[in-house]
Amino acid sequence: LPLLLHAHLDVVPVEPGWAHPPFAAEMADGYVWGRGTLDAKNQVAAAAAVLKLLKGEGLRLKRDVILSVTADEECGGRMGARFLVDHHPDAVRAEIAFGELGGVNTYLADTCFYLIGVAEKGCAHVRATCRGVAGHGSVPSGENPVVSLARALDRIGGRRLPQHVVPAVDRFLTAIQQALPFPKSLYVPLMRIPRIADFLIARDIPRRDQARIFASMLANTATPTGLAAGSKHNVVPAVATADLDCRTLPGQTEADLLRELAAVAGAGVELSIVDAASPVDAPIDGVAMRAIRRAIASHHPGARAIPSLNPGSTDGKHYARLGTHCYGFTPLRFDRGEAAQLGRLIHGTDERVPVDGFRWGLRVLHDVVRSLALGESEA
Repeated sequence: LPLLLHAHLDVVPVEPGWAHPPFAAEMADGYVWGRGTLDAKNQVAAAAAVLKLLKGEGLRLKRDVILSVTADEECGGRMGARFLVDHHPDAVRAEIAFGELGGVNTYLADTCFYLIGVAEKGCAHVRATCRGVAGHGSVPSGENPVVSLARALDRIGGRRLPQHVVPAVDRFLTAIQQALPFPKSLYVPLMRIPRIADFLIARDIPRRDQARIFASMLANTATPTGLAAGSKHNVVPAVATADLDCRTLPGQTEADLLRELAAVAGAGVELSIVDAASPVDAPIDGVAMRAIRRAIASHHPGARAIPSLNPGSTDGKHYARLGTHCYGFTPLRFDRGEAAQLGRLIHGTDERVPVDGFRWGLRVLHDVVRSLALGESEA
């Protein structure tokens, strides 16, 4: 079966305050600046360049390489990857797929890691509803659904859902433990113990961006993102609703998520699934990971490619429905000072991609795709 390289062209809106025009793709200070440079036009450019290189080399490939470039990923892929899978599955059917949100370097202590997305959380749009008694705003009532909903959201937003250590995260923790020096390595196994993990995430991991990533990898999550209630300021409404962006770990179902949410939200809160997509995972020790590890070791001696779980959502969810093993792998190298900024730059102000780091990633991606297409990693 073929190897699929997939990427998306659509981007999210911009906020004011950019150092360079967000849609000009200006090159300055060693970077290409602009909305979508990281998410995911660098991936489009790299995948297209790899196909051109393979074509120019005139190799006799043992498997086809497919490029799928779509829009609508930021809105769930209904008119992009999901449409292709539903209506043209044979055009994108593959054994292995490489997509976004993986293959970028990060640093823990003095070790450089490239996190390879071998698993991806599911996503669910959950609606929370509280009901009460409509009335006049001048007479406060204990049956105000706005107040009930606010209290429930405070509980949801302030408490971690139960911990589950899935295989991809277990391997991720093991790899970090092996690489970190003593005594920092002693902390890593403790992340498997829920109460200790709660403490470490809340108080003992100095970088809050890393703490939030650990938290999202160890549990299902629910983030309130929208509220609706009332039509006039002096009328107590009968109904109040909130939208929750929820993410589920591999092995967790929508029923599991609703049960965990209900325990936190409390009585009187109705929870329903508006839309959902299942989590996906891929072999941790398959031919794709072997090829990736070899390429990273060759192009960045001393760095480690390790399996990881992507807490976000990509078009890989759609291609996985065809039985494809989907990996987050678009290699990109930042210098040490900038590597910590990745989470802030994606969907953020001053999104940018390092020119030298992109060129490095293109060489790595070419090596991996070439190896898999020639069957060199099958042995």
